[in-house]
Amino acid sequence: MEAGKAGRAGVALAAMVLAVAASMPLAAGARDTDTAGFAFQPRDGSTFMWGSLGAARNSANTFERFQCSVSRYQASTLSTLTIVSCSVRNARGESFSCFTTSESFAEALTALRNDGNIEISVTPDGICQNTEVVVASSLARKDS
Repeated sequence: MEAGKAGRAGVALAAMVLAVAASMPLAAGARDTDTAGFAFQPRDGSTFMWGSLGAARNSANTFERFQCSVSRYQASTLSTLTIVSCSVRNARGESFSCFTTSESFAEALTALRNDGNIEISVTPDGICQNTEVVVASSLARKDS
């Protein structure tokens, strides 16, 4: 009799564990769903802008976006002029942009991919100054 009770208790416990496990969401790691935005820094007058390409593209609204473009012009036979412009639009439709002629800034953008995140600090006069490009499994991929 005791063996029968122990067997039924084991089956009940296994059923309870399976029910709890089935009710838990499956996850392959942390997800970053931050989309796009900017923040004014009153301390020094600079602005910080950021965007997750996949999350902004996949957002339910049609406002959010983040983009950077790099143009290179042959200024002479010895030099090339690089112009980078970046802009962000948040969920409220507010926009902010910056530009730079820094070749190293342009080169940093080459690491940006479909599921990338970019962060840029902007001087008070609108110059893209520092950037950080992040490519990580926690970032949303662009669906289409």
